[in-house]
Amino acid sequence: MAACTKSHRGRKFFEQPVEISHCRATYVRPRKDAAFAKREKTMRYMILINSDEAALANTPIEKAQQMSAAYGAYTEALKKSGAWLAGERLRPTQATTSVRIADGKTNVIDGPYADTKEQLAGFYMIEAADIDTAIEWAARCPAASTGTVELRPIWEMADYMPKK
Repeated sequence: MAACTKSHRGRKFFEQPVEISHCRATYVRPRKDAAFAKREKTMRYMILINSDEAALANTPIEKAQQMSAAYGAYTEALKKSGAWLAGERLRPTQATTSVRIADGKTNVIDGPYADTKEQLAGFYMIEAADIDTAIEWAARCPAASTGTVELRPIWEMADYMPKK
């Protein structure tokens, strides 16, 4: 090891020991990471969980604990299979802020955009080989037996980029 204490404009550089080794040429080949390669063979989907907030608010504690355990098991099954990409529960619509631009002005409204019987309560983003596999996962979601589960394919950037 050698210590380099050259200065430039009064500043010292490399004051710490520097290990000197033989130089060699290196070529770094661009590669696709494993997640990108997998995505070329699969498609991403959003599982949108819609439920009745009023009914959920009146759910007995025992039933709520059972639902929580069911979601935990479902999430673990998604992760174990490699299908899980993301997922979260959303706060109630009381916490919603809707934003619109009209005539160049930003309009902010407390609450949801539309008043509906069911509200968006959460989501999962999954990766599946085909729509049938995605439907199987959506059907296994605990919300499918108590509310509505909407399955939507994600519009991948490559799907709408112009071909060269």
